[in-house]
Amino acid sequence: MLLTEEQINGLNVACNEAQWIGLEINEIQSWVGITLAVLSLPSEGVASEDSRVQLIFQSFVRLCASHRAGLWNDENAEVLSLTKNQLERRVVELQAPIFGWDFFNIPDETGFSPWANRLSIQIGAEAQEPVNTINLFQDTDPVLDVRIWFGELRIFGPDRKEISFQDFSDGGRRWWEAMYAGDSRTKDSGIFPLA
Repeated sequence: MLLTEEQINGLNVACNEAQWIGLEINEIQSWVGITLAVLSLPSEGVASEDSRVQLIFQSFVRLCASHRAGLWNDENAEVLSLTKNQLERRVVELQAPIFGWDFFNIPDETGFSPWANRLSIQIGAEAQEPVNTINLFQDTDPVLDVRIWFGELRIFGPDRKEISFQDFSDGGRRWWEAMYAGDSRTKDSGIFPLA
């Protein structure tokens, strides 16, 4: 089922500036999982000490990654090949933040086409019908761009209990609103509003 605009907006806020700390690809069971340490606040009290969530992309269709020896804007950067295991390990080794406010169902012309001809690995095949996508990257040198095509999304907390889209989105919104308001609960994040 395609994500709604409201769901996409909430997911984008909740994922912004998260640390991307894990990736698991299960072709046999047709899912891909990513682990993020997110910025989130409860409706009352302080943030949990364990902010990890796992996003499970079910009915997995395709994954493409471009690992290039250079920065994101270096069009001449060498493309580095990756196996599935190397890709999973690379994410764990870097544990870099994802940012930019837009991750889900980004149009191909901005979300995939700029690096589609420089693939390091491709798993699966092009979707034959409309599906959801997520774009992730690690803005490092070498840079890593990843796009996943999928049918359904489920979200789990560190206790393996499922989290609703609404609760996940609300936690992210609360964090960003608190940060802009100068709430002391966000002061250790290293993120500050512009003056």
